[in-house]
Amino acid sequence: MVETIADLFYSSINHDLPIALAGRVDGVYRPISHRELQAQVERLALALAARGLGRGDRLAILSENRPEWAIADYACALSGIVSVPVYPTLNPPQTGYILRHAGARWAVCSTSEQLDKVLELWPDLPDLETVVLLAGPAPAPPGRTVLAWEALMEEGARLESRRPEVRARARTVAPQDLLTVIYTSGTTGDPKGAMLTHANVVSNVQAGLGILQPRPGERMVSILPLSHIFERTCGNYIMLYAGVSIYYAESFQTIPRDLLEVRPHVLLAVPRIYEKSYARILETVRSGGYLRQLVFNWAVVTGRRAVPYLYEGRRPRLDLRLAMKLFDRLVFRKVRERFGGRIRLAACGGAPVHPAILEFFWAAGIPSTKATGSPRPAPSSPCAPRARCAPATWGAPSWTCGTASPSSPWPTTGRSCAGAPT
Repeated sequence: MVETIADLFYSSINHDLPIALAGRVDGVYRPISHRELQAQVERLALALAARGLGRGDRLAILSENRPEWAIADYACALSGIVSVPVYPTLNPPQTGYILRHAGARWAVCSTSEQLDKVLELWPDLPDLETVVLLAGPAPAPPGRTVLAWEALMEEGARLESRRPEVRARARTVAPQDLLTVIYTSGTTGDPKGAMLTHANVVSNVQAGLGILQPRPGERMVSILPLSHIFERTCGNYIMLYAGVSIYYAESFQTIPRDLLEVRPHVLLAVPRIYEKSYARILETVRSGGYLRQLVFNWAVVTGRRAVPYLYEGRRPRLDLRLAMKLFDRLVFRKVRERFGGRIRLAACGGAPVHPAILEFFWAAGIPSTKATGSPRPAPSSPCAPRARCAPATWGAPSWTCGTASPSSPWPTTGRSCAGAPT
């Protein structure tokens, strides 16, 4: 039975697929199998324990999406260490506030730029002891401990015979133990730290599995930041647990290339991805002749007529089916190819998106629904199931969340999703 993220991790390993995670190294995706992932997570957990980091200690992660982010997160979960994700885009004062308020003893930095930020702040961080640099050689600033990721992993590898201890320690992690502290944006003052237990997040994982319905062997491109609870829950924990291979986009600029190379089945993205793709499609159409524009406009009108049937799970009438089959060959198939040609499930979160844009992608065979994530209501609320949600609307609640008022799907009882207390 999965009650903690530690349980989830070891259940995920049973998929034993050749690609659990993949990140680009020198421009090429390097796969990490489930067995290799288990070894790296357990070695890191051993290295952290050998250096004195233990249950209840805070470890901050300042990094863009990459396999090491997930490896550090799972090593913390197996060890009872509390992870504190920090957006790498935050400025030094914002970063310093979070590190100081959380009482982070360790920090993992992706690049020298992130490390420089922490080195500047270090004199005002009384709890910080060690920083780990993921990329490049570690400097040796006077009076500071900075470790290279590879060196730390080598320390864990030297403790290879003790790897079973990590699993034994993971069994002692309880559902009510603190998993992570996630800080809000601070738009109403200083950022607030939302303290989420293993039970909080696992309840969302279990509910989200029934909504997203990912399948073993499928692929996804991780685009949204792992520092955000929606991506961390739905694009990380749920996908790994379901056996979906997670490929990390190298950057926002490389997303079109990454989609074409990975050919994902699952896409969790922000409106900007859909808006930019839609804008490029319109530019292509407008640069063509009158006939191309006429066919495209007919396709859009026909798709708009078909969409209500699609998101309600109903079969369109015969004339509409025939028209959609024609326009799929002329227009919509080319749209799907821009996303790799295999998208089965898509969710759009982070900001509003115009309904007409999502309607277009629904018609093109990319059914995208709205999604959100907030660290406070325990913590994320994936999109409503198909047939219960029109494009760009929230639809019915994804699952039972307290008592909702007729005008709002949000809970009013102070209870979180699946009954886990906030």
